[in-house]
Parts: sequence; structure tokens; C-alpha cells
Amino acid sequence: MLDSGLVNRSTQPIRPSDGSRISLDHPPFLKQKWVLTPELFDGLLLWLDHDRERAGERYESIRSALIRRFQQLGCREAEELANETLDRVAKKLPTIVARYIGEREPYFFSIAYYVYREHLRKPVVMSLGNIDFPHPNLPSTQEVFEKELLDFCLRHCIEKLHPNSREMIRDYYRGEKRDKIRSRKRLAERLGIKLANLRLKAQRVRTDLKKCILDCMERKAMEREAIM
Repeated sequence: MLDSGLVNRSTQPIRPSDGSRISLDHPPFLKQKWVLTPELFDGLLLWLDHDRERAGERYESIRSALIRRFQQLGCREAEELANETLDRVAKKLPTIVARYIGEREPYFFSIAYYVYREHLRKPVVMSLGNIDFPHPNLPSTQEVFEKELLDFCLRHCIEKLHPNSREMIRDYYRGEKRDKIRSRKRLAERLGIKLANLRLKAQRVRTDLKKCILDCMERKAMEREAIM
């Protein structure tokens, strides 16, 4: 018998390595279709350090620490959850920057705690192997349209990138796990920059791509509704 696909996971809270923790009055919740803008990302770096290079190194150090903590808690998507945490801090930063006092790192782990709690509430999709299920459910017309729309907008927005950015982002996400790590190190060496700076460049391109894709999908969806 197949189980429900839900896994009981630990609810151990995330804490920074120094044991500090911040209690938030208003836990952050991510709204749909929110996109990290270059301005917010630059503001996050400035909050970490006024020197751009030191800010990049500090950003990368925090990101690595978040990934390790999510991995310790058994999260397969540790890198994605760390990126989600960083995005949420950047989103919330304008509302707290004027009154926040103290080290920056504990705040990231406070946000990570809520990201982890939301992750626990999501059902886990289990791999069912090569089971042959009779009479599979066919995707609806709307699902087919949304998939085709996403594919179209992704190709469209990638083609709009500067050739150097397009080549860089494709190489940055090429491969799996260890191959991806080695590929990114080679890419940084080829570009003559530090790995931390490469990740910052990729973050900016990814931010631009997300905004372009969402704008494209919204525009195409409105065009479709107008002719129906």
C-alpha cells in the first residue's frame, strides 16, 4: 500500500551557531509573485557592509551557514531554502533597517526559522519508481497553457539577456551537485573573479529573469483572456 506521501519531520528551531536568537513581532510570510528587485538586493548588501567586496563575502558566509543548518535539519532543498531566507530578509529590510540594532547574522536565522516551519507544512512528493499506473489523469487545458507559457517566457527572457550574462547564467546552473560546484569554480576562474562575486552576479541576473518572466506571463495571460 502506498502511504499518503507525508513525512513527519523534526520541528527543531533554527538557531545561529553562537546560540543567539531574535523573536519577531510579525513573522514574515511570502506573497505570491513577489520578485527581489536589484534595488532591494543592493540594499541588503549595503546593510551587511558599506564596502561592496566585504558585503559580498559576508553575504556568501551567511548563505553557506544557512545551507549547512538546513542540511543538518534534513532538508533536501537546503540551497533553495537558504536563497528563500535571503530573499525574505531583503524584502523585509526596508521596514526594520532604521530600528535594527546588533549583529546581522541572527536576524537571518530568525527569518530562516519561519521558512523552515513553512517547509515542514508542505507535503513531500515521494518517488514512486517505475510503477505503471493505469488511466493516468491528463493535464487540464489550463495546466498545458501555463506550462507552455512558462517555457515560452523563459526562452524569451533568456534571449533578452546580454550574451555574456546569458552564457554566464547557463554555465552557473549547469550540472548537478558536485559537478555544479566544480563548474562554478571553473567559471569564476574563467571570469577572473571570486566565487562570492560570481554568486552575486548570478543573483542579479536571476532577479532580472524572474521579473521578466512574471511580466511576460501576465502580459500573455491578459492577451489570451482578451481574445477568448
